Amino acid sequence: MKKTFNALSMQLSKTYSLLSLSGLALFSLLTPALAADVYNWEFLAGNYKDNYDAQGIPKNLDPAQRKEYPNEFWTRLSASLPEQLDIRKTSPSSITSDKSANLHMLEEGDVFVTFLHEGAGYRNSFGYFVYDKNQPPTKFAEIKSTIVFPNTSFNGSGGNARGLKSGDTLYLGRFKAGQSLGFVIASDGFDSTDGVQKNLDSSRIFTTLSQLNPESDPSLKAHTVLLYDEATQQSVLGLEDMLRSNGSCDHDFNDVIFTLSANPPEAVDISSIKPLPEAIDSDKDGVLDANDSFPKDPSRAFYQYYPEQGQRSSLVFEDNWPAQGDYDMNDLVLNYAFENTTNSQGQVKDISVNFELAARGADLHNAFALEIPGLAPDNLDKAELIIGNQSQVILPESGQRNAVFNLIADASRFLPQGQGKCRFYNTQIGCETHPGQQFQLKLSLKTPLAKTLIGLPPYNPFIYRTDQRGYEIHLPNYTPTDRASKSLFKTRDDNSGPNNYYKTKNNLPWALNIPSQWAYPSEQSEISSAYLDFKTWAESSGQNKPDWYRQNTQTDLIWK
Repeated sequence: MKKTFNALSMQLSKTYSLLSLSGLALFSLLTPALAADVYNWEFLAGNYKDNYDAQGIPKNLDPAQRKEYPNEFWTRLSASLPEQLDIRKTSPSSITSDKSANLHMLEEGDVFVTFLHEGAGYRNSFGYFVYDKNQPPTKFAEIKSTIVFPNTSFNGSGGNARGLKSGDTLYLGRFKAGQSLGFVIASDGFDSTDGVQKNLDSSRIFTTLSQLNPESDPSLKAHTVLLYDEATQQSVLGLEDMLRSNGSCDHDFNDVIFTLSANPPEAVDISSIKPLPEAIDSDKDGVLDANDSFPKDPSRAFYQYYPEQGQRSSLVFEDNWPAQGDYDMNDLVLNYAFENTTNSQGQVKDISVNFELAARGADLHNAFALEIPGLAPDNLDKAELIIGNQSQVILPESGQRNAVFNLIADASRFLPQGQGKCRFYNTQIGCETHPGQQFQLKLSLKTPLAKTLIGLPPYNPFIYRTDQRGYEIHLPNYTPTDRASKSLFKTRDDNSGPNNYYKTKNNLPWALNIPSQWAYPSEQSEISSAYLDFKTWAESSGQNKPDWYRQNTQTDLIWK
């Protein structure tokens, strides 16, 4: 007897809404204001009006071809893609690269798609396209999509009496070695007249090639989970049907679920597809062992990285606040990478960050510190600072409601000034390049905290003058700590006010968080001269020129 996939049978009410952000942001998370395009969809079964019923169900569905799956398969599937649970918490490693999210043919073979279930509030349309894996398309207009199911609604839920049922299978065709199959979902795309709406906003079309998707934040562009089930020799395809930068998106990747199969099975390359995990949970924390980085520890489940594992981001500071100064943004430059640990609920248990003091183009003596908003000092289990190969216990600064860690008491101790022309550290073109100073902060919390309480990395980093503790300089719109000198606000060039901190009247900041390791301006080269789009970006509060930091540069003004 086939088991109903109860975990996915509940229909969700998903509505689009804007997620608004105040202040400056390197990645805009606003829903793109994109004009509708006109699409001439093709259909697998042929002409839509003749080959599909009024609810978009293919007339050539053959009940005799409906696949049956054992109970064990449904158990594994339900545990891997649970309803309304953010996959970034339950199984972040399941969101993979484009190579692992599409079918790649090793030899000629037949390919079939089988509908399993859906957990959506929309009547989504589903199709496929063929491309050369060595030359994948770079924009949606380059692909030719074939709609397989104009309406993926489950039987009795947006379908009709003979609507889609678990196991309904269609033959996609015979494909040659070297060809790749990608898949597309048109969010709420069903139209009873044309099959799929012809005038769809491009922010409602998602594919298994993440670079074709509309989100501006690279970490949100993927809409696919592809898992290989060894027992059935089929790949499970799960899709997210909502713009992932939208505040209503649940990121559960089960809005439509299919299996993909080939005859012969070895015609498809499965080497890079993650396996559908067994339903084993040794520590009983609700996360399968196959997805659990700590399968024997119920207090920990996942590593979470910022930026991506193996990458680094940059923090840069201008230290003349509240005056604008020479505005070369190199008075202190740090590179960093976070490796945090969360429990099964996505709450932060451990914070670990590697920093590199990379450059110092300053005469002033500055300290570097990090505040963790929402983390009370008495909620710390362990706190360790490692500089070079020396480890020490670090205590949070006294007189602070949130935990504040003074990590570098004086940057000049590690990045000293030189003599003569080359007096600054890694900021002057034509001068010697010096090694940076590595250091690491490791924190363990007694009680894990939700990300909504402590925010996201890099949390609240700042510098302050060693001889004047109150002279704090933070990222734009980040709050000062309890020990900051609030009397300095609204003096000189500063225009700080409630929820609008550390910016000039023209929105120019004194610090920046760059999502990749950054090539910063050379000594006394104003940032807006080195990066020609910077001023437009800053003055627009991050709405215009979001890629200012990696294009349209004056290269002779950038330190190399």
